[in-house]
Amino acid sequence: MPDNNDNEEESPLHYESGIPVFGPSPQDENTQRRTERKAQHAYEERQISIQSGMLLTQIALVVFGIIGGGISIYQAYTAHVSADASIISAQAAQSAADTAREGLQETRNESRSSNDQFKSQLGRLDASIKAAQEQATATHEFAIQAQRSADYAKQSIDTSVASERPWVGVTTFYVESHAEGQTAKAHFILGNTGKRPASTTVRVTRRTFNSLPPSPFAGDNNPTSVAFLLPGATASTIYNYEFPLGFIQSSKRSHSNEFFIAEIIYTDVETGVAYITHYCSFFDPSNTDVPFPLCTRYNDAK
Repeated sequence: MPDNNDNEEESPLHYESGIPVFGPSPQDENTQRRTERKAQHAYEERQISIQSGMLLTQIALVVFGIIGGGISIYQAYTAHVSADASIISAQAAQSAADTAREGLQETRNESRSSNDQFKSQLGRLDASIKAAQEQATATHEFAIQAQRSADYAKQSIDTSVASERPWVGVTTFYVESHAEGQTAKAHFILGNTGKRPASTTVRVTRRTFNSLPPSPFAGDNNPTSVAFLLPGATASTIYNYEFPLGFIQSSKRSHSNEFFIAEIIYTDVETGVAYITHYCSFFDPSNTDVPFPLCTRYNDAK
């Protein structure tokens, strides 16, 4: 059975001009239409709002996409620029490496060339040094031979000159009256044993020293005598002096000696060359055989 309430709600009964009519009244229909229009309007507004939001979202996504694309493009551009810069840097580094490699190779080549030149120069220098050493050796040997020749020539000349020149010296010496308290006389006999005459100057003295000094005539003012000696001729020079008492004992106590000294300077009258001869002897009281032996020095002829 049908529900009366439901029929009443679906087909309410109302009266139009005193006539009962089932169904909604015009007012209800108007109210319903207004309600439906409001609902429709609200729905449309919601749809518009939703669509607007979706549109804004799509616009935002597009904008974000554009911004992201710009960023991506900028990043791509920056990466491209960086890549180009890296390529340029790599090319520059490669160029620098190539230049350095070429420079190193040139340096090696120059070093080899310099080394070869140095070796060549060193070889030439060694050859020059060897040649100089050989030349120096030859020059030294030549100098030795020349010196030997000069020595032989000088020796020959000296021998020739010595064999022809005058030679003057003390040939004999003795003391007369050599006793304490007497006047003694020292006789210096000069002789020319050379082959040419000589003009001779002689100086003699008698002095007392502990030992013979380097210049025994220092401080002595005895006069000199002059003689002209032909080859083979002799001349005598006498030196007189007082031989005091007690001299021998005094000499022993003081360890001194009595020296007799002569200096002969003579000139070759033919060549004008001067020569000199020294003579020295001393009194030795313990030597009865040779009481006036020669000194160990100052007996020379030049």
